[in-house]
Amino acid sequence: MKNLLFLALSVIVMFSCSKSSRKISEPFPNLLTTDIEWITYEGILPSINGEEVLAELYLSPGAPSMDSYYELRETLIVPGDSPVFSMGGNSRGNYDVLFGSPGQNIIRITNRGLIGSIMRGKMFGPGDRVTRDLLLKSNGDHELVMVDKNFQQVNARYTLIRRSDLFTVEGYFTVYHDTTEYFERNTRKNWPVARFGDYDEAVNKYYSLAKEKHEGVYLKALSYSVSRIDKKGNEIDALVFKRILEMDSMKAIQ
Repeated sequence: MKNLLFLALSVIVMFSCSKSSRKISEPFPNLLTTDIEWITYEGILPSINGEEVLAELYLSPGAPSMDSYYELRETLIVPGDSPVFSMGGNSRGNYDVLFGSPGQNIIRITNRGLIGSIMRGKMFGPGDRVTRDLLLKSNGDHELVMVDKNFQQVNARYTLIRRSDLFTVEGYFTVYHDTTEYFERNTRKNWPVARFGDYDEAVNKYYSLAKEKHEGVYLKALSYSVSRIDKKGNEIDALVFKRILEMDSMKAIQ
């Protein structure tokens, strides 16, 4: 499936070089339809006001004579708040792909209009959003980095990682001196854990809950997987805790 999606995205690149910038001309398709393949990226982007925004970008690969759609879901991160995510908004429409060097094409999203917002405590205003004109450079098949109008990377932190669909895990998280590991008790699978999402929160809570060195602490989370390169240079699937649902040192390993 990944190869098919990558091939479809390549078709967009070949086609887009012959087209000028496009305006939104057709209704956005139903996200729930099974006829559309969506590629999902997630990560941190900056708001106009300089705050950090959790961004979920959905891309629908197109083909010649067809539009290429996106949806961007933005959630403002408010440090010290509980829950930390308090407000956000959505935008959707068409995107263009521009030629770049091999494996580094440019996704261009322009004139984004806010189509909906959620809030808690205050309004999600224009300055809380990511810039209306967004340029993202592909770094291989698994990452999109934010670039400026000269196509130079803005900040390494502003990177979106291609991810799987969401799923819930329940198991035991262990922190070692130079790495971490997660044992999912329903599938009996050991996962390496990527340093995205609620990784730092999981590590901090681990040290406050663990009573013994290298103890497995119960952790339930809404999660997804990403493709990473391990120390041996092999491509592996790693787990990301998108949102920790429960963490407790009293639940014994089963």
